[in-house]
Amino acid sequence: MNNKLVIVLIAILFIIPASFAFELNSNELSRSICQGNTLLFTANVFGEGYYNVNLDGSASSWSTAVPNGFILKNNARQIYIYSTPNNNVNPGRYNLNLIVSNDLETKTIPFTINVENCHGLQLTGDKLKEICGGSVVSYNYQIKNIGNYKEDFQLILNGPKFITLSQDRISLNPGETKNFYVYISQNSESAKFTVSASNKYGTAE
Repeated sequence: MNNKLVIVLIAILFIIPASFAFELNSNELSRSICQGNTLLFTANVFGEGYYNVNLDGSASSWSTAVPNGFILKNNARQIYIYSTPNNNVNPGRYNLNLIVSNDLETKTIPFTINVENCHGLQLTGDKLKEICGGSVVSYNYQIKNIGNYKEDFQLILNGPKFITLSQDRISLNPGETKNFYVYISQNSESAKFTVSASNKYGTAE
C-alpha cells in the first residue's frame, strides 16, 4: 500500500465521523406558565444526516416536539416544543428534555417549566359584632379575585338558621372586588358562624 493511499484512507476516517456531527442549541431554557395555557420553546439543529427527536422528563406527557424526524444536508432546522399543562397539573417545577440523535451521536437540551398557581381569591370582612335583641344586623364581606382568569365562586354559610347570606354565588373578573353580606335576624342570639368562598381551585373563609 503506497503512502498516497494511506493518506486518503486516513482522511476518509476523519471525514466520515465529522459528517455525522451536529450542533444543538436553544436561546431560552426556562419559562413560567399558567395551567391551561401553551408555551413554546425552540431549538436549532445544524448538521448532516437523518435526525430523530424525542422528549422525556416530568413535563413530557403534556408536551410535544415538531417535527419528530428530519433530514439535513449540511444546513439548519428549527424544532418547536409546545407544552400545555392542563388543570390537573399541579403548580410546581417540571423538567423537559429535548433529545436529538442521528446514527452516531445524541445530544440533549434540558428545559425547565414553572407551572404557576394563577387562580386565587381573597376574602375579608367583619369578624365580631355586638348586637341588641330585636334588631337586624348585617356583616359586610369583600371577595377579590387575585388570579389571572374570570372566576365563579360559591358562597357558603355554616351557622344557625337565623343567619343568612345575601347571595350564594358571585362572579369576578381578574382583580375585581365585590361585596356580599350576612344578615342576623331579629330573633338572634349569641352564636358563631363561618363564611367561605370556593371553587375547584381553592377556598377562602
